[in-house]
Amino acid sequence: MQKSIIILGFIIISTALLWAQNGASFVNSSGDTLMQVRDDGRVIIGAAVVNGNAVLDVDAVNNDKGILIPRLSSAQRTAISGLGATDEGLLVYDETSGSFWFWSGSQWNELGSAGGGNSWGLTGNAGTVDGTNFLGTTDEVALELRVNNKRVLRIEPAGGGSIKPNIIGGSPSNSVSAGVVGATIGGGGDSSFPNQVTAGGGTVSGGRRNTASGLFATVPGGQQNTAGGSFSFAAGLQANALHDGTFVWADNTATFLPQRRSTSFSSEPQAASALTKTTLPLRSTSTARSLPRHLSAMARG
Repeated sequence: MQKSIIILGFIIISTALLWAQNGASFVNSSGDTLMQVRDDGRVIIGAAVVNGNAVLDVDAVNNDKGILIPRLSSAQRTAISGLGATDEGLLVYDETSGSFWFWSGSQWNELGSAGGGNSWGLTGNAGTVDGTNFLGTTDEVALELRVNNKRVLRIEPAGGGSIKPNIIGGSPSNSVSAGVVGATIGGGGDSSFPNQVTAGGGTVSGGRRNTASGLFATVPGGQQNTAGGSFSFAAGLQANALHDGTFVWADNTATFLPQRRSTSFSSEPQAASALTKTTLPLRSTSTARSLPRHLSAMARG
């Protein structure tokens, strides 16, 4: 009798524990595999499809259990090789950052509680340190803010260690040319009529279809204005300040207004009428001669 019990117990244990070539498998009386223990230390519980990059692959049948997952340093986490789309959901605890990280299928992402840990909360944060905590990047990659999933502000690194970044607001179509530094586009523009800066230090404050193509040139707004000379200024509608140091102020007439010469002031009649009650301080008679005739006479009194 005792011998029969021993033989029966051996059969039961042998049936429950099937040794495979790469480890051991535990099955139930119906032949379903409940758990696998691999030779490399990986454990698979309840999972029909085995993930080769997970040290522990668990499928909670009743969805009422939790797990304690591996704890790694940042260097160890980022050194995990072979990660791809099939590894989505891989989770570790990073002891360096003191937070949980998961693999999204293409990159590591940090899990953070609202306003706590190393995350920025939707309702704000407390306990930040001025000069230590910040919103931004630590590499030379542009930072964008979006509304309705459309870019409304872009901050571009200048590159090469420069501390003169480009600020691009307004339409996602607004742009600063490659290699340009210290440029500013305050806003405005649209997909058909974007604002652009193509030279260093240029500024377009708003409006649409405006271009600052001279060094440190300025367009304060309006439409279809071009400040092409260095330190030039173009405002209104279709004003062209194409020479260095020129100031062109156009009215709402839909015709292009060019300046006459370098370091000159040009305007159209309606724009100039705003100056009829204004005293223009002149530093020299040569400056007066650079003004349009009607403005020069007005300035001289």
